[in-house]
Amino acid sequence: MYTFKAFKTAIFLALIVALSACSMGAPAATPTPPPPSETPLPSDTPTPLATATPTFTPTATPNATATKQAEDLQTLLNEFQEKGVLESTEGVSKALPDYQAEFAQRGYWDDLFDTGETLPDTFLIRAHMKWESASETESLAGCGIAFGVQDNDDNYLVILDKDRILFTLKRGHWSYLVGRTNGPAGPEPGTPTEHDVALMVKGQAAYVWVDGAVTTYTLSADQVSSGKLAFTVLAESNADYGTRCEMTDILLWTKAEQPAVQTQVDFPALLETFKEKGYIDTTDGQTISIADFKKSMAQKGWYYKWGFAEEAQDEYENFVFSAHFKWESYTSTPDISGCGIGFGIKEDGKHYAVFLDQANIVLAKGTDATAKRMGVAEDSGRFPIIPKPTEADFAAAVWGNNLYVLVNDVFVHFILASDQDAVGKFALSLLSGGNSDYGTRCQMTNVTLWTPK
Repeated sequence: MYTFKAFKTAIFLALIVALSACSMGAPAATPTPPPPSETPLPSDTPTPLATATPTFTPTATPNATATKQAEDLQTLLNEFQEKGVLESTEGVSKALPDYQAEFAQRGYWDDLFDTGETLPDTFLIRAHMKWESASETESLAGCGIAFGVQDNDDNYLVILDKDRILFTLKRGHWSYLVGRTNGPAGPEPGTPTEHDVALMVKGQAAYVWVDGAVTTYTLSADQVSSGKLAFTVLAESNADYGTRCEMTDILLWTKAEQPAVQTQVDFPALLETFKEKGYIDTTDGQTISIADFKKSMAQKGWYYKWGFAEEAQDEYENFVFSAHFKWESYTSTPDISGCGIGFGIKEDGKHYAVFLDQANIVLAKGTDATAKRMGVAEDSGRFPIIPKPTEADFAAAVWGNNLYVLVNDVFVHFILASDQDAVGKFALSLLSGGNSDYGTRCQMTNVTLWTPK
């Protein structure tokens, strides 16, 4: 157990605006800086946080009470399944130690107390909350549950006040209100500061259950809900103990993990698809299997030059490439970033590079010193935004002066420059979306390159 040492966020200063999810637009073409020199990458190992001793002592739960708690939890899971939130109630349940804390700084919440649990993006936590303050005021106060807590302390936080739910998203040094989709947004007015509470999270939707009433919230499209679980207390008073929070009968349910699926593309069928579309002229050629690629880079707006593959050292003109891409960025709000390839790489540094972002495909025509983004052709499709965790099957065919990219069964077409052909070396690459820690991390598996006879 340990405490996140983050600065305490003032309610009246930090709650700025309600967030709404929006898709990322494609920026105008701009040159990129010269390529970075080959220097050691930052370590991917997070800095350990200091440990702390809890201020409470867990007590054993009698068997009869534990049975009743488990039944109540299952009833809640069944309710969410009936509402269509959950496909199944299969999962793992566990009891967490009681939480007890007090804090005397009005308008602030205490440092987050880490429960030691790291949760996926689908979970339910149930608890009995009780809180009191040393003085009676009209300020907000109550017990809080933080989830999706990242190593940089970005998080979502739900605090139950005596007549409302305070739901915030913390990003960097600021906290923002998360907008309510529907529901009462709090307990009945005049009720005591003691309630049965549950928080159900599935992907980018959250449901706060208070004494049987459910309020729904839509989370930010660019901040994940998976991460560490923590508790806190929001103070209503500076006097004596300030505000005291007790959380008991805490039960946690997480969705049953699905068996890992090995992504394996039917490459001959992929070639036939490109041929049927008229994008390539033949399916006769040489198939080259390339080793998995893993790289990270922390230089926002730059791409890595180059991950040349030992298995593909020749110069190529026409080819089809396929791989499973998986990428992530340290910051929750990265610039355009992701996995990609370089092709037509010449000795003088001229090249093309194409990258798959969460919402865009980026094609750049470059030299050793500059790069310019190229636009899509008019017959291009628009693939749906790739949800986090960001991974997808990616295929690309370069044929003549055309580049065809296939993502989620949608083709995106680019016409290459008339003054620069695509003949040259082939390489693997990534585009970095941030400067912090590891920046952007890319992993490619099932990597295949095909060239015609």
